[in-house]
Amino acid sequence: MVASVPEFPISRADCAYTSCYCEENVWWLCKAAVDRGLGNRSFAVFVSNTHQTIPLWRQQRAAEPAAAVVWDYHVLFVLKTQTGTFVYDLDSTLPFPCPLEDYYDLAINPEGIATRLRPNYRRLFRIIAASTFVSHFASNRSHMRRKDGTWSAPPPSYPPIVSNEGKTSMNLDSYRMMDSVSVSALDSASNVFGLVVSEDAMVNFFYNGPNMQVAVLKGSAGSSNPPSE
Repeated sequence: MVASVPEFPISRADCAYTSCYCEENVWWLCKAAVDRGLGNRSFAVFVSNTHQTIPLWRQQRAAEPAAAVVWDYHVLFVLKTQTGTFVYDLDSTLPFPCPLEDYYDLAINPEGIATRLRPNYRRLFRIIAASTFVSHFASNRSHMRRKDGTWSAPPPSYPPIVSNEGKTSMNLDSYRMMDSVSVSALDSASNVFGLVVSEDAMVNFFYNGPNMQVAVLKGSAGSSNPPSE
């Protein structure tokens, strides 16, 4: 079990956390990493797909330990260090942080299920450099408002996050919607919304380095029954 990473000694108790606002929770983790000079080695990773049905295991909201939670999207914080790559998922029951290989085996692909998922459950990953995400992300939380104006989940107590440029109060959809797949260098100056990759390409990205060009392919159809919440 990993208690902490020396370059980024932060615990769950240290984190800003609001249930159902994972993008904001990760924004604060990204900001903490950038403030520590780790902006070039840390990333926000949005997980979703065209259908907005993505299963993850080892989630706190699972009905039972072996069950998956099917999110419309989820957001992770990932940190590359000299000793390994670590995933920080505040909604997971796994250690915080969790080595990427363990998170992949237990939360993303338990027992090799990824190759058997039906097409509408295949996951895509949008990878954004932490420094870019901190500068450009904005959310007025309107996606959490019901038609009658009430909240579908209580919002954080702090003010909504706005981009450094102040040009927009809401660009969350540009991160969480993955209707198309793009291939570009993550560090491109124009690529403020990051890089969308397949599951295998995501793993390769974090093991081979952020400057590579990634061939992006949507996964082939599986034949198993979809996971249930």
